[in-house]
Amino acid sequence: MRCLKRWQAKGIYGSRENGVTGVKLVEKNSDEDRDFACGGIFVAIGHEPRTALFKGKLELDERGYIISKEFPKTSVEGVFVAGDAVDHRFRQAISAAGDGCKAALAAEDYLEGLTTEVTSTNEARNGACEKLAPRSDTGKVV
Repeated sequence: MRCLKRWQAKGIYGSRENGVTGVKLVEKNSDEDRDFACGGIFVAIGHEPRTALFKGKLELDERGYIISKEFPKTSVEGVFVAGDAVDHRFRQAISAAGDGCKAALAAEDYLEGLTTEVTSTNEARNGACEKLAPRSDTGKVV
C-alpha cells in the first residue's frame, strides 16, 4: 500500500469484470500527470476544510481550520465549532459527530444564559423579541 498525498486521482482504469487496474494521477503543485498501476484505490476526502465562508468572520489558522482555544468556542461569542472545520488531525465522521454534540450543548448553555438575562422583566423580554422578530403595525411578526 502506498499513500500518495501530493497526487490527486483524475481517473480510474479497470472494468466491472476485472476490477481496478490503475489510476490516472495529477500532482497537485505541478499538474504533472502519470498512470499508476494498482489493484484498488482509496480516495481520502475532507482534507481541506470548507471554511472559506468564515474567513474574516472567525479566526482561522494558516490551513483554513477554525481556531478554538477553548473547545468548542470560537473567536466570536456564541459561535461554536465542531468536526472537520476544527479537527485537522483525525477528520473522522465519528469524531465530528461527538464534536457536534459538544458544540450543540455549549450553544444550549450559551442561549440559556442569554434567556436568563433577557427574561428578567416582561419589558426586556418584549424588547428582545422585537430585535429578533420585528412586528408590523398590526402586531404580527414580520
